[in-house]
Amino acid sequence: MSNESVRIMLDGMSEEPIAIPFPFKIGEYTINNPDDWCDFKRIYEKEEVMDNFPIHSSNVTIPWSVAEQAFLGYEKKYGKGQSLKVIAKRGGFGVEEMDEFHPQWREHIRLREENERLKKLLIDAGITF
Repeated sequence: MSNESVRIMLDGMSEEPIAIPFPFKIGEYTINNPDDWCDFKRIYEKEEVMDNFPIHSSNVTIPWSVAEQAFLGYEKKYGKGQSLKVIAKRGGFGVEEMDEFHPQWREHIRLREENERLKKLLIDAGITF
C-alpha cells in the first residue's frame, strides 16, 4: 500500500481539494499511482478535446493529433504537470516548441492535408470507401 495520494476538487462537495490515497477506482479504472492518475485524466479530457490545437502567438491551428505527438516530447522534458488541454487553453505550443518536440510536424500536417485532398477527389469521382 502506497502513502501517496492525489488531491482532487469535488465540485460542490468542498471548498478545498481532498486527498484520496492510492489505489482507488473511478468507474472501471483502477488508479494505482500518480502516473495512472495522469493517464486517466488524459483519457477523460480527450472526450472534450478540440478539433484543432493553437500555435502560440499566431492565428494558426494544427490537428489535435499532431499536437499530441509534440506533447509526448514535452512530457519527456517537463513531466506530466499539465495536460495538453491546459496548454491549448494557454495559447498552445510555440513554433519553436513544435520544432523541438515534434520535428516532423510540418510534414505530418502536409501529409494529412494531401490525404484529405485525395479523399475529396475520390468522393467527387463517386468512389466511396
